[in-house]
Amino acid sequence: MQQRTVLSLLLGCTVVAVLVWLWTRGSTGEVAPPQPVAPAPSAVQEDPQPRTGGAPPATPQPTVTISALALERYTAPPAPLSLAAGADGERRSARVVAGVGAGFDAVPDRRGPALVALREGGRELLRHVAVDPLQPPELSVGARVLVRGAVTDEQQQPVPGASVWFGEVEAGGAERRFPVDVEGAFEADVPMGGGVPFVVRAPGFASTWRVLSVDRHPTALRETLRPASVLRVQLAGMAVEIERARVFVLPARDGVSSEVAQWPFFAQLRSDGYAVDARGEAVIRDLPGRGAIEVVVRHPLAALAAPTTVTLSAEPQRATARISFGARVVRGAVVGEDGAAVEDAWLFSRVAGRPLAGPPSARLLPPHLSMRGGFVARVGAGGDFSVGAPDDDDAQVAVRARGYAGRDLSVDVVEQGAVVLPRWQGGDASLRVAPPVPGEPWRLVSDLGDGVSALVAADEWGHLALPRCGRFEVVWRVELPGRAPLEFALPSLPVTGAVELRTVR
Repeated sequence: MQQRTVLSLLLGCTVVAVLVWLWTRGSTGEVAPPQPVAPAPSAVQEDPQPRTGGAPPATPQPTVTISALALERYTAPPAPLSLAAGADGERRSARVVAGVGAGFDAVPDRRGPALVALREGGRELLRHVAVDPLQPPELSVGARVLVRGAVTDEQQQPVPGASVWFGEVEAGGAERRFPVDVEGAFEADVPMGGGVPFVVRAPGFASTWRVLSVDRHPTALRETLRPASVLRVQLAGMAVEIERARVFVLPARDGVSSEVAQWPFFAQLRSDGYAVDARGEAVIRDLPGRGAIEVVVRHPLAALAAPTTVTLSAEPQRATARISFGARVVRGAVVGEDGAAVEDAWLFSRVAGRPLAGPPSARLLPPHLSMRGGFVARVGAGGDFSVGAPDDDDAQVAVRARGYAGRDLSVDVVEQGAVVLPRWQGGDASLRVAPPVPGEPWRLVSDLGDGVSALVAADEWGHLALPRCGRFEVVWRVELPGRAPLEFALPSLPVTGAVELRTVR
């Protein structure tokens, strides 16, 4: 009898212990440090550290309270242009190369001409479109057809070495050009559609271009080339890494002659202007023989100055372009969140608040050539850069790259180490918060000043909108019935879209 009583007591204690263990495990959950899922951790992001303290809350359901302090504002990269349905019946997106919408920080909702690039198989096609913010541009790309034509001089004689280009770029980046034979004739297979650029070049002659619409039965093309004007541009200034300079041709502000209007200004986008030799001289050999132009020099250590006006003629011309190098040079590197170099990044050093985007160019000029007084640099191999800076306490360096968040940083910050660019996710800036415990409704509270409090269904994620994309210090407090509250912190969280925050393993 005594043995039976002892066994009953032991069995009863065991059952009670098991029930208590199951209740504590099943009803309150097991909280673990949160794991941000996207984006990937950057060089400045730290793992959250839980902090306990305070008496257990009297809240009737699990609650997550989030606060976010904005540390930095990001700028969205250029958005692709949406094109109207083409011949294949599908909408297309294209990268804006020049004109309306081109460049970084372009002003939206503008109307005018643009040159766009769209992928077709492994190649890229350049097309001229008319942008209207109220209606997507119409552009179709059809089957290839054979286009024939001839290139001659003013005496109707074949032009040796001439070639034609219809805006098609090979996968490796080379232009798909078609040569002209000894009789001046050419044949080219070209995708049908409108807005096709037709560029004609030849040694000793002025380059020319016009826009075509290629249909199923294209008419023969004829192009007459005129002798070129050769222009030598001499840079005048202290020789500091002078070979990093590039010379660009602009249309004259006082008016454009018919010959200058036919010159392909947009081709400078592909060549990045004209190279400068060790003597500080650039030679431009394909300009029209008549008319007026302007030339401007871009050097990473010299501020963009006012352009120099040149009157063209049949005789070789010389022009002097003065450049002034800045006293301060900022050096560093641009990397992604994985530490890899971002080698297609650009840097724009200017006084804070000055916009990067200038007025759109009807002549399809390279963007940002109108940023007078600013410094423009391209990142080199390995992501390294050096760029001049204005002698101003408010000087900033804007770092931009296609597909990455743009950052505007003070010169002092840039000099402290590598600039990390987060990948751009797109979409609204927000936090997606995992439920703190499984199987129970819970409450998500915003401490962002908006006073938002929402009851979330069991096993559902909560959603909290942020005011903008940028870098934030995020702190959140997890309160569970009968448990001491926990706090987690991410001192530097990049947000370029929706970011997931997990509070339970």
